[in-house]
Amino acid sequence: MFAVSWLCLAVAVVSLVLGLSREGLTLVYVSIGASVAAMLFLLAGVVRKPSGGGPPPGRSGKDPAASERPS
Repeated sequence: MFAVSWLCLAVAVVSLVLGLSREGLTLVYVSIGASVAAMLFLLAGVVRKPSGGGPPPGRSGKDPAASERPS
């Protein structure tokens, strides 16, 4: 997802530079659309990325041997 976001960002930058150097707003609108697409792909990549803060699925995170040890 992050690679697609970088690609959309590159398209946005190139189309913005070309759009500002030429007459008409079509390429500027393409740049805005590519920027929005990059944002959405980046957001999707962040949402799909696991947080890594908790135990893996199926585990409670507790050491079963620790509860059997005397205090």
